Amino acid sequence: MKLHFNKMHGCGNDFIMIENTAGLISIDPDTIAKLCDRHKGIGADGLILVERKNSRFFMNYYNSDGSTAKMCGNGMRCFAAYLDYFGFLDQKNFEVETRGGLIPVDILDDGMIRVKIGKANYDPESLPVNIERFESNRQIQGKTDNFLIEDHEQNFQCGALSIPNPHLILLNKGEDQVFYSYGPKLEKLDIFPEGVNVSFVQPTGKTEFSIRTWERGAGETLACGTGTSAAFSWLYRNGLVNGRALAHLPGGDLFMEMTPEGDVLMTGPAKMVYSGAIETESLRD
Repeated sequence: MKLHFNKMHGCGNDFIMIENTAGLISIDPDTIAKLCDRHKGIGADGLILVERKNSRFFMNYYNSDGSTAKMCGNGMRCFAAYLDYFGFLDQKNFEVETRGGLIPVDILDDGMIRVKIGKANYDPESLPVNIERFESNRQIQGKTDNFLIEDHEQNFQCGALSIPNPHLILLNKGEDQVFYSYGPKLEKLDIFPEGVNVSFVQPTGKTEFSIRTWERGAGETLACGTGTSAAFSWLYRNGLVNGRALAHLPGGDLFMEMTPEGDVLMTGPAKMVYSGAIETESLRD
């Protein structure tokens, strides 16, 4: 089967975009993983099928290992830019259906895209967290929204929340040795039965913070939109940043805001990179 695609990125977080509004394309997880392979496929952090569900567009999102996620923040900006670029839209503010619910989007006059990520959920069941294992783990002290992981090499102040994907936020600069050692380890920590995205965050005053994310099902990425939203929510909850802050990611910057109602707004760019076509038969080993 020949697949026509576009390659896009938001702050370096890159995606294979495939138009499937007619619902004729079905791709199995193994093929998705091969398409996202950076050596033998197209290469991407994720794959997005642009689909329709009822009267709205539906973001059918897959991680680079072929697993699904509720939504993707940077991917949502690419999704919106894709719809705008190819003339699918008759207005600049609209809602997109995702596995995590409806996501409002605004395409601003300067081309930047604002996504209403929504409210952070600190309920352990929303992640989910195995609360019995959490409470019995001798390396963990505190409650899920603010706890300490004590390790013989490194201690972390943490928070766990969903927005809507599951996130573990660590108050740490995330230097290479710590990031590559603890990112994959904590992603599969047994208190998170479905795995978790792991973000290392460091405030630099009340209006800026840096973040580096190890994504569940993808590994290191240059940017994670929901991870940045989760980090911003947790930092704000703990008084470490104000309600408006600039997030510095390895792939670029995102502007974060907290509404009076407690919703996180994320504003940033989305870029079209190139178009192409690939025969899925060529991906066979």
